[in-house]
Amino acid sequence: MELLRRAQRLNPRDPRAWLTAAGISIAHLGEGQFEEGASWAKKALAQNPRYTVAMRLLAAHLAQLGQLEPARESIREMFKVEPHLTLSALRSRLIFMHERVWKNLSNGLRIAGMPE
Repeated sequence: MELLRRAQRLNPRDPRAWLTAAGISIAHLGEGQFEEGASWAKKALAQNPRYTVAMRLLAAHLAQLGQLEPARESIREMFKVEPHLTLSALRSRLIFMHERVWKNLSNGLRIAGMPE
């Protein structure tokens, strides 16, 4: 988290700042800080509205917070870009992801309606 925040401070006009915002959102997901993580996912989407990583993160955070309709809306938006994505396909992409982070992500996405 500290390295991501440092990167933001060192390059406040980064044209790809959505990547750093999504990284901070992932870090919050791993810590179970869903409200703060949702805020960072929204920041990433404000900078890049078609960034599916941030759409998934937002859906997972919101679902974990019990905000099911906005979580489902985020999943619907993600499916416009990646219509055939499933949890098992996503897991194969994210095999490197720490188990605690994956557990929070997959549980949130499952609640939001992403198919297995």
